Amino acid sequence: HSGGSNKNGGRVDVTGYSQAYRGIAYIVVSLRATAKLGGNPTVTSVIEGKKCTPLAGGTKAYTRNPAVIMYDFLADVVGVDSSGIDVASFQAVETYCDALIDGVPRYTLDMVIDQQRPIVDILQDMLSSFCGALVYSENKIKLVVEKAEATSVYDFDESNIVENSFSFWRPPERLNQVKITFVDEDNNYRYETVIAKDEDDIAL
Repeated sequence: HSGGSNKNGGRVDVTGYSQAYRGIAYIVVSLRATAKLGGNPTVTSVIEGKKCTPLAGGTKAYTRNPAVIMYDFLADVVGVDSSGIDVASFQAVETYCDALIDGVPRYTLDMVIDQQRPIVDILQDMLSSFCGALVYSENKIKLVVEKAEATSVYDFDESNIVENSFSFWRPPERLNQVKITFVDEDNNYRYETVIAKDEDDIAL
């Protein structure tokens, strides 16, 4: 719902409540009760989400790019004026997320906001999908992303640190098994669980 009234050919009248329904995806189904159909049927849908404005301008379109989704959320849902957002920083992260790794984008975001939550919590969930962070600098909101640098400025190790001036800490153990639950698009969107194991480490 984009904020107008009388959507779906007048089946749902949201006059006077246009902003309350703004940004909400909903479906209207009208069924005739018969001997074989009664009660409240369960209706499921496959949706593509909210159309977002491309950072480079143009027509709104569906996207899975985290930077584009975050910009649209801040500008169109939260209501942050575009003059208060550093677009260039979002564009840089957009390019970084779209870079292909083994044939797929480096980072994507698929998220459903189906309950009322603090905006900061929603933003944090988005940021966690691509190791991102929002920074307020020069009166603008900037988007940055944590990424590996090609070269280090200086390497510190036990050979070049003064004795007893620094303590090293190493984790006592590491994970050798991970259980992942996800929605499988190829299996009618059912929840599936897979387990990844480091068999060599388990055998030790």
